[in-house]
Amino acid sequence: MGKRNLILMAICITFIMCVFNASAFDPKDMYTLYKTGSCPGGNFNYANFAGVNLSGANLSGATLFKANLSGTNLSGANLSEANLFQADLTDADLIKAVLKKTYLGGAFLNYADFTGADLTNANLHKAEVNNVIFKKAILNNTKFIEAEISGTKIQDMPLINVDFSKARLTAITFSDVQLNKINFSEAEFDDCTLVNLDFRRVIFNDAKIRNTCLIGSWFNSTIYNTRTYFDKTYKNKTCSVMVF
Repeated sequence: MGKRNLILMAICITFIMCVFNASAFDPKDMYTLYKTGSCPGGNFNYANFAGVNLSGANLSGATLFKANLSGTNLSGANLSEANLFQADLTDADLIKAVLKKTYLGGAFLNYADFTGADLTNANLHKAEVNNVIFKKAILNNTKFIEAEISGTKIQDMPLINVDFSKARLTAITFSDVQLNKINFSEAEFDDCTLVNLDFRRVIFNDAKIRNTCLIGSWFNSTIYNTRTYFDKTYKNKTCSVMVF
């Protein structure tokens, strides 16, 4: 099915929502997107784009409150300054997408692929970030405050001024990542793997770190306090764990 046909299907599926919800998407904006692949600042609240090909689309500044973008191809799309509050991006393709200053608060990002995406100044407050790929993504001044993050891989990139305060991190992998001014205050780590990391200038105040593997990592000048909690250091065939 062609790209335009898929978008037209999205219009048909979600049209009924306009009748029952005054804050639902604007059909004119949907038509503009269908015709041109571009609708900056458009209203797509509650729209159903599940499985639609929106690769390269310009949705900068658009509102997609509770939109269904599950399985959607958004590779190379421009979502800068868009509002995706509580949007469903489960299994979405966001490879090389631009999400500068994008609001993803409470969004469902499970199994999404952000390889090479730019999330500079993006806000993922309380987002679900499970089994997500962030390989070679740009995470500068990105906020993951109170986010639920599990099974996620963050690899081969710098992290600059990223805020993970009060986040819950379970079975995540940080590998060959350059850390600079990272805030893990009150974050909880369980069964994580933190490989070849330099934790200088990283804040762990009041953090809880349990069953976490710290292969080849450095902790000189790391900031933590007496309430920072470590539990169950261990060794096995693949990991030699250290705490500072």
